[in-house]
Amino acid sequence: MYVTMGDSAPKYADKASWQAFVPGRWSIEDYEQPSEVKSYYDFAADGTFHCLHMAYKIGGKWTAAAESITLSYETLNGKPLYEEMERIKKGAESGRQTAVANELFADWVVNAMTKRTQLSLSEDTKELQWGPPSSATGAASGSMDFNAMMANMSPNLKRLEEKK
Repeated sequence: MYVTMGDSAPKYADKASWQAFVPGRWSIEDYEQPSEVKSYYDFAADGTFHCLHMAYKIGGKWTAAAESITLSYETLNGKPLYEEMERIKKGAESGRQTAVANELFADWVVNAMTKRTQLSLSEDTKELQWGPPSSATGAASGSMDFNAMMANMSPNLKRLEEKK
């Protein structure tokens, strides 16, 4: 069982590295009570990650830059991402209701998740937010890219801890 760490979550310290701060499990949703977490990112120190969202496990690599990390999605349920999507789509061609529903939902999840490619620190430096750092969202020019838009629409990733 996992719960968000809240105020006890560590802050990103000055001169810290992304490789030291990011590894661990981060919630896509806010879990105040211990529960079976259904949507999360698990970042490893070796630069890999997997994301469990509903019934789908999406994996890939994360790389650090000065003020953000970039996510590259590569696998779906342990298989190459686009090969697995093709397999799911081919199954939907059978016309079976469950196969068609699976294809629609998998397509929605993969499209939504693979557009989330950049994370940066939240203002409190305890959470990860979607998009570039707050100072780089394009507010001055009046334009906003997809990652910046996601930062405004999506909940921040919150660090999780295991509760026994």
